[in-house]
Amino acid sequence: MLLKSYTLKIEFPPCDFSVQTVNAIAELSDDISEVLPYLNSIIEGCTYFPDAGILRFSKEGKGSKDA
Repeated sequence: MLLKSYTLKIEFPPCDFSVQTVNAIAELSDDISEVLPYLNSIIEGCTYFPDAGILRFSKEGKGSKDA
């Protein structure tokens, strides 16, 4: 199995009530860095940061291709 578990954190921007943003951060129990480039290539709205090992998903707004 590639991933045993994950923890999901929901964060709101600090003290800026004009911003309508919610950040969902998934902390994974296992290293899946080898599949991140592949996921980036097949999932729309992703940005891959290889040096940081981060795959960012944007639904709408900043960083989204739909904005």
